[in-house]
Amino acid sequence: MRWIKLNSEELGVDPDAIIVTGESAGAHLAAMIALSSGVADLEGTVNPGASSDVAAAVLFYGPYDFDTIVDEALDVLLTGSCGIELNPLPIWALLECPVPDNLQDPLSGCDENDLDEASPVTHVDAGDPPVFIAAGTKDCFVPWMQAVDLEDALDAAGVTNVISITEDGEHDADTLDVTPAQVTEFLGSGGQ
Repeated sequence: MRWIKLNSEELGVDPDAIIVTGESAGAHLAAMIALSSGVADLEGTVNPGASSDVAAAVLFYGPYDFDTIVDEALDVLLTGSCGIELNPLPIWALLECPVPDNLQDPLSGCDENDLDEASPVTHVDAGDPPVFIAAGTKDCFVPWMQAVDLEDALDAAGVTNVISITEDGEHDADTLDVTPAQVTEFLGSGGQ
């Protein structure tokens, strides 16, 4: 982000109007960018001279809280609408967690500090940009309640946000009741 800002003139980019967006793992990355600006342990030292903050984030069905994701995945499995699609492999790969002895607690092999540091919800503070969050109740890859976890953290910090939970929406933007006009309106109003 700092490199983009430092090279914004050459790139033709307004450094104060950068919006991050993503779906699924991309939403996790976009949330980390938007919500962890200024977190010393995550900033690094590359490209000093610019901030890593962004103007807004638009997030579709991402994982945001690794402390709650397993229980929420089990809740979704119990509805019977999803099978084994919900799995911890991406988290294991991201955090280089060993496969646990107890598969009933699939993240037990992960370091708790790593889980917290990789969870966007733990980095939310009042200085964060507006966030648009979308998810569907029949998402079989990331529990839709992750969107609510993020909304709760943003609300608690007083960060402007809009959430859209689509009944029967899946892990696919085409199944969600979100239109480009809604996102454009959100961005045009500064998230208000």
